[in-house]
Amino acid sequence: MCKNKVVVASLIAAVAASADPAQCAEGGFYIGANVGAKINQLKIRDDDDDGKAKWNSMSKGKPIAELLVGYYHCFGRIVAGADAILGTMFGKISFKDLDPDIEDNSGGFKNPFSFAFMPRVGYRPLPQLELYATGGVKVANWKLNYKDDDEKVHTSKKSTAGAVVGAGVMYGFTPHFYGKLEYNCDFRQNYKFVVQGVSAPIKINAHVIKIGAVYKF
Repeated sequence: MCKNKVVVASLIAAVAASADPAQCAEGGFYIGANVGAKINQLKIRDDDDDGKAKWNSMSKGKPIAELLVGYYHCFGRIVAGADAILGTMFGKISFKDLDPDIEDNSGGFKNPFSFAFMPRVGYRPLPQLELYATGGVKVANWKLNYKDDDEKVHTSKKSTAGAVVGAGVMYGFTPHFYGKLEYNCDFRQNYKFVVQGVSAPIKINAHVIKIGAVYKF
């Protein structure tokens, strides 16, 4: 009986000794940056001659860049945290991208900025390796430029909030410097731009692949 108690006590001591108190108490703020590609999927309403609703679809990839600030805390191997992310998309999706027969390439859609709040939960199979899932809300601003019949340039802007989910992996090269790879799915958001006094409904969703670097304080 005493022998069994000694074995159990030894096992408990071994588990306690293997737990890293510093890791359990680890946490704090970090900053970082991401670059990547955003595959935009647009559905644009274009009613036919009978007034029946018809949606034209297209996909277009564009480069993106993001700045982020976040906070995390470790509970053993479990990591919980949240990121605040400010991003932009470079370039525009032109009318020629939507319809190759269009000669005018001056107008199009731009995504000047977006802001996302993304809580995340991760697991560390190794002290320097973290696998995580993330999800939250993103407010994306889109801008439509077009010319009227008099060749005058007009702009229509809309901002809409939508859900985002994703997953990623983070690896620590040093105690403070980490690299990351992440995928996000931006769920469909509905926009209504005003074009020459007429509402133009557009649905936009996206798939985003990005790599980044994080510095933990």
